[in-house]
Amino acid sequence: MASDPCRSIRMMYERGYSKEQIQELFNVIDWVIQLPSALNDDFLNAVYAIEEDKKMPYINTAERVGLEKGEQIGFKEVAKRAVKKAAKRAKLWLYANS
Repeated sequence: MASDPCRSIRMMYERGYSKEQIQELFNVIDWVIQLPSALNDDFLNAVYAIEEDKKMPYINTAERVGLEKGEQIGFKEVAKRAVKKAAKRAKLWLYANS
């Protein structure tokens, strides 16, 4: 039974309704018809999952590969800088302690 309201929420998001518009509509529906208390938690968890899905933009394969390569390149650059800094500190420490 909780799947029908969830399906409605998902369709409303897909059709461009704002979170506020969806909440207003469900306030009216909740006022007229209440879910059995046993289904409230399942319904809320499903709504939270839908909202979380909608926060995350879809990333296609090419974008995902590009992000992964960028992360790898970025990691390599950060590692190089860290090694250079560590080497510089080691040289300064050796100079100061010799």
